[in-house]
Amino acid sequence: MQYSFSNDVGFDNDVWENVKNIVGEKRFKQLINLSKTAINTPLLCFGVNSGLPYIAISVYYEDEHEKRVLENVLSNLVRGYLKIYGFNTHILVNWKTRHDLRMPYLLIRYARIREEKRILDIGLENDRERIITRNKVVKDHTEAEDLDG
Repeated sequence: MQYSFSNDVGFDNDVWENVKNIVGEKRFKQLINLSKTAINTPLLCFGVNSGLPYIAISVYYEDEHEKRVLENVLSNLVRGYLKIYGFNTHILVNWKTRHDLRMPYLLIRYARIREEKRILDIGLENDRERIITRNKVVKDHTEAEDLDG
């Protein structure tokens, strides 16, 4: 039988302990109360989409700093578990929005087998290209003409 995050109570506990440490006791209690209303889709769920297994962690964040902390801590937690169970530790990480609760969730996709690794590599390369394109300096061709003219 292949390891599954969904069957690992330790992983579940580690996720929520880390979230609690980041967002604080009061907001964590609000999250727990909200989780009781999310009957169809829990705040921590697992599945497969586009050929890759994923972990989705629904959590509110106050600002961009807290968002980055949540992303880094939870991503590193997942990488640690992947390493323990002998899987590749590369992951694809994206923030999405749950439409049922209008709240953000962290989507972490990973690979367990060779075919999934191939799909993950394509996704990682696409992310790299998107970042490079977004951060390229736009050259103003009219600027040289203005200086020469």
